[in-house]
Amino acid sequence: MEANLKAEFDELMKNENVTGYIATNDNGLCLMASPNVNEELSGVWYSIARLASQIESGGEDPLINFQGETKQCLIKKEDSVTTTVFMNR
Repeated sequence: MEANLKAEFDELMKNENVTGYIATNDNGLCLMASPNVNEELSGVWYSIARLASQIESGGEDPLINFQGETKQCLIKKEDSVTTTVFMNR
């Protein structure tokens, strides 16, 4: 699984707007992160995804999008991995 994640993140980082990423497991522990992302916050990203999934039960987990003036953060849980991607807008 880690090899697949690494390959996907390597491809993702080729996008000039992507500045970082972090992947967490179902315990909120960091599986993998880019060097510029604080791994200690992995539980925060997992918790946001878990809480958002409780808003509407039964369906697909939501894509959460935080936007600031110059930065954007996307959070998505799929299976047992929650992925957070940080981007410039």
